[in-house]
Amino acid sequence: AKALAERGLPSVPQLTQLNLGGNSIGAEGARALAKRGLPSVPQLTQLNLSDNSIGDKGAKALAESASIWCTSLNNLGDVNIPYISIFGGTSASLSDYRQKLGNDLSCFQWIWREDLDQCLACLRNGSAGSHSRSFLGFVIERRKAVLLEQLLDAENIHFDIHFDLNKTERDGHSLLSLAVHAGSAECFEVLLARGARLSPMLVPFATSSHKRKESTVLHEVIRTGSDEMLSAAIKSLLPTDDVLLKPGASDLIEILLAQDGDGRVALDELSERLQRADGASETASTLEILKSPLLAPFLKR
Repeated sequence: AKALAERGLPSVPQLTQLNLGGNSIGAEGARALAKRGLPSVPQLTQLNLSDNSIGDKGAKALAESASIWCTSLNNLGDVNIPYISIFGGTSASLSDYRQKLGNDLSCFQWIWREDLDQCLACLRNGSAGSHSRSFLGFVIERRKAVLLEQLLDAENIHFDIHFDLNKTERDGHSLLSLAVHAGSAECFEVLLARGARLSPMLVPFATSSHKRKESTVLHEVIRTGSDEMLSAAIKSLLPTDDVLLKPGASDLIEILLAQDGDGRVALDELSERLQRADGASETASTLEILKSPLLAPFLKR
């Protein structure tokens, strides 16, 4: 799927029908098709993806890409599209999304292409800001870490552009929680480096059964985040000195002792994950930051 997306489809821009049924395409292959393949065949009217293992994340990426680039394509053959998670909406078809996005459709094209100048133009004219997600939120959900960093750098140059990295989105998410939900350690680390802060605020996260449960960002990082993401999260909470009772330590304590919607304490889940990591040398080496003397009094409680 990756080779087709990067080399095959760009050579046939007039293509109208594509049959990829039964090709063992997984989520990563679907993302490759979404990122490189579909933008190359804007005249596509039929796409068969039956008998593959694309999953919800792959289907989401394909549906968004098809909505933006293939304006004559109204369904993905035999793919169960998680419509509720696409563009933060609940429409019932790709054509509905195109109508809903209206003039903002072009801004999503620039995000997918990672075109900094055009994205800055969208920010200046307020495009893509009328939905449940901020412009940066859309960038993060599409795992565009390089573009995210470029946009934040531009804030220092263009005085008419300002970002509040700790602002709550309309649906209760934060930019950090969106990075966790998207599985982008790169976006997560960029946000922390630029001033985003973890907090004990509860955020609605979707579970594997598609139900929503509230938990803090740290809870979700501990449960589903990579070792790199978890290390970055804990490092951002540690005071710069080695005395827990000095100013700054209170934030660490408050977030570690925060409970999720079911009453689970973040520190307890952190301790459990650290214990599991002790038996896996590769994981343990990545989580050295968690063995800081600052955390020791809590992990032994």
